Amino acid sequence: MNPLVIAATMARRGMLAPNLPHRLVGQLTSLATWGMSLVGEVRQASEREGKVFVNGELWNAEAEEKIEPGDKVEVVEVHNLKLKVEKIGGR
Repeated sequence: MNPLVIAATMARRGMLAPNLPHRLVGQLTSLATWGMSLVGEVRQASEREGKVFVNGELWNAEAEEKIEPGDKVEVVEVHNLKLKVEKIGGR
């Protein structure tokens, strides 16, 4: 299991210890640091923001290009429980 996903899930559900602030997830700026890649699917979108289904959960996400429902995306960063994603290939 990816440690970043565990930390992010715990933060979303308010299960982090008091001395471990929610900002921790925002400080993890690149999944490449973990040597892993997460892929998801856009479920809802409005231009460059939307909801992405990744690893069994629905996340708020933003992209640098327009995303549409059904697009496959790769998570490239996490900021305050919001994923930054990039489209993968055609769809």
